[in-house]
Amino acid sequence: MKESKYRHTDKTKRRMSEKQKLLWKNNINHGNTGNHHSEETKRKIALSNKLSWGKNPRQGMAGKSHTEKAKRKMSMAIMGRVSPMKGKRHTAEARKKMSVAHTGLMLMKNRRS
Repeated sequence: MKESKYRHTDKTKRRMSEKQKLLWKNNINHGNTGNHHSEETKRKIALSNKLSWGKNPRQGMAGKSHTEKAKRKMSMAIMGRVSPMKGKRHTAEARKKMSVAHTGLMLMKNRRS
């Protein structure tokens, strides 16, 4: 994470801390905690979810494909990044766990070499 060149002074930090303590003490800043949606609002939320998610909320991109433009953007976004595993090796214990986890799995025909 990039470090900011700006710093809060001790006086500012104290003021921000006191303000937060006051908000929590007076039960402010808790989002919607303790409140309930009306039946009408619940109905609207449910309808909105149905429209945005379709029939199966867990399906995600199943049956769809990214456009060429989107694929290019995703490709450009990760270009130049160094793999977090670069220069590292899995421990013998980790390799054994992976081996056990994959034992007995059927490989797809187009994945076999």
